[in-house]
Amino acid sequence: MTEPLSLPLLQMQLDHLVPGQGLHLPTSEVERMFGYNDVANGRIRNFAEGHRCMFAWSGSGVQFVKLPRGER
Repeated sequence: MTEPLSLPLLQMQLDHLVPGQGLHLPTSEVERMFGYNDVANGRIRNFAEGHRCMFAWSGSGVQFVKLPRGER
C-alpha cells in the first residue's frame, strides 16, 4: 500500500519541476490536502504561487504548471 501524498512531498515535487512542466493532483488528494469549501481555491492558489506555479481545475483534479522565473 502506498502512503498518501503529503504537503511536504507535494512542495518538493513542485519545486523540482522545470518551467512548463506540470503535475496533476487527483480531486480526492486536492480535497484531502486543501479541503473542500469556499476557501480551498485560495489555499491552492497561494500554495501554487509560493512554488512559482499556476494551477487550473480539470475534470479529474488540479493541474499545476511551473512558471518561468520572473512570472506570476
